[in-house]
Amino acid sequence: MGHVTHCWARGRHARLGERDRKAEMEGIAEWCREHKLRAIGGVWLTGMGASMAYNATQKSLSPSVRVIHSRIYAQALTLTCLLGSAAAEWYDVKYNNNKRAAEDDPYVYKPPQGTRIAPVGR
Repeated sequence: MGHVTHCWARGRHARLGERDRKAEMEGIAEWCREHKLRAIGGVWLTGMGASMAYNATQKSLSPSVRVIHSRIYAQALTLTCLLGSAAAEWYDVKYNNNKRAAEDDPYVYKPPQGTRIAPVGR
């Protein structure tokens, strides 16, 4: 009986861990949606550091070529990240999955309170 209880508890902890991981991933995705430029800058910085570390092991290359290669690798990674961000934004808009309302969007023009907007084209 003790073994069955132990297996049940272990399975329960695994499910709770899966929920926690899912909630954590949703939190990271939400942060990336709200801070797109910081996320992309972080990807660039990480890519630059990782490619510099990799190119440091390439002894046949001169230091200037190592820097150029590192910049190219980081730039390719950043462009991929930008394309992914654009695709995610398009998906949110197309399938109406974005949780932010138009009132909360800082990039939508909002006229001052109490003013009337004249109809366009009349």
